[in-house]
Amino acid sequence: YHTAALVNLKKGGEEALLNTNYKGTKNLVNFCLDKGIPKFIYVSSIAAISVEEGLKKGFSHHKIERNNAYGLSKFLGEVEVIRGKEEGLKIGIIRPGVILGKAPMYNALQKTFNTITKSPYLSGEGSMPFVHVNDVCKQLILMLDTNSNKPITAVTSNVRFSKLFQLVCNKSEAPKILTKTKLTWLSNILGLITWPLPFKNPIPKNLVGYLNNHTEYATEGFLENQEKLGIEQCLQDTM
Repeated sequence: YHTAALVNLKKGGEEALLNTNYKGTKNLVNFCLDKGIPKFIYVSSIAAISVEEGLKKGFSHHKIERNNAYGLSKFLGEVEVIRGKEEGLKIGIIRPGVILGKAPMYNALQKTFNTITKSPYLSGEGSMPFVHVNDVCKQLILMLDTNSNKPITAVTSNVRFSKLFQLVCNKSEAPKILTKTKLTWLSNILGLITWPLPFKNPIPKNLVGYLNNHTEYATEGFLENQEKLGIEQCLQDTM
């Protein structure tokens, strides 16, 4: 199982992402081929899906790297794993959504949820594709008996940010939903206000885009005919 990766969804750090997630995966595939290791299961990301679609539309690697370097690095890692299959390696590829669940220490998601409770009670029109870590692990075990270069998208469902924020903040009323245009204006205003101050803009521009993104994912092959853990259980275990 190859689960190690560098995660960075912000601008910058493209070289480190490619060195770790692409070249690091390439080195591991070559190691398995050289040492006769029969099976290689790669934990990718749903971020690779938009890269795959962008390449089909003719977008250049440079343009994709500028806007989604993390996704590109994971997609190129998938390419290396598939190359390993062509050279005799048995493989499996899984693309999890946002993985929730119990963690051994205070992690980035817990920090994010803590920030939500202290930020303006506002939401975009988008959604978050989530999955519980236990369900990901179940699928990884099932993949030991398969050999397919078709990635499995591990997403339980999309939860609207308005619902997510309501659950995280433990409030009876839903947050005020703003369009992307209104959130952008608010982000710009808060950016000007906080620029000379010692604290950061609570609604940065990259968050505006994220809060308004909604994508439906095809999840054929993911724990078919098995019950999956819902968002309430995911949040309870994460927080």
